[in-house]
Amino acid sequence: MADDIVNVKGIRGMLPPSRSTTLPILAIATHVEITILYDKYEMRFSQTGSPISTLTAGIDVSESPSWDPDTGLRDLVECFGRAPLTSLTVGILHPHLVVDAWERVFRTFPLLEDLDIDGEYEFSQVFLGLHAASSKEHEGSSVACPNLRQVSAVGLGVTEAYEAMRECFQYRADRGARLQVLDLSMLVNKDLPSETLCGFVADLRQAVECLRVEDN
Repeated sequence: MADDIVNVKGIRGMLPPSRSTTLPILAIATHVEITILYDKYEMRFSQTGSPISTLTAGIDVSESPSWDPDTGLRDLVECFGRAPLTSLTVGILHPHLVVDAWERVFRTFPLLEDLDIDGEYEFSQVFLGLHAASSKEHEGSSVACPNLRQVSAVGLGVTEAYEAMRECFQYRADRGARLQVLDLSMLVNKDLPSETLCGFVADLRQAVECLRVEDN
């Protein structure tokens, strides 16, 4: 599929009503990578063993000051809501993504196994959203995304991010869905005392099977 640029209405606005027939890959994709910037977002998706396809939505921020970065997450759900997604990579290059949008993502993709978060901002909203989704009732499981086994995250090492991860992963562990691997690459935050950081790391080690932490 060739790259496409669409307006602020988002990628879902360009898709035909019969998308399952016209673009069947949307219903069978197993991996999606979405990058959210200040003025656009891009989604790349594939099925195991298939070529990667790309969709890009961009706007002129000077003409659209009300650009909503959560449009990218909403389009992710709208476009791939029927897909058996097992792997999701999100590049967060915009600081304002709300918890509700993340919650909907995790409630939509119950088969998710691998989650990769990469950005230069703090990412507490991601895990607040996962925890919120897990706190709701789920048919056949005690948490959202019960098969989630590996999480990699790059971002600013702030208290809110560590607290969100601690609460989320301990809650999941208590319900039999302990994360196998949590791989963190945290940008150094001088406002976070080393004693507090060590406490967070110790708590996370109790909540997951394997924790790797790298300070940058």
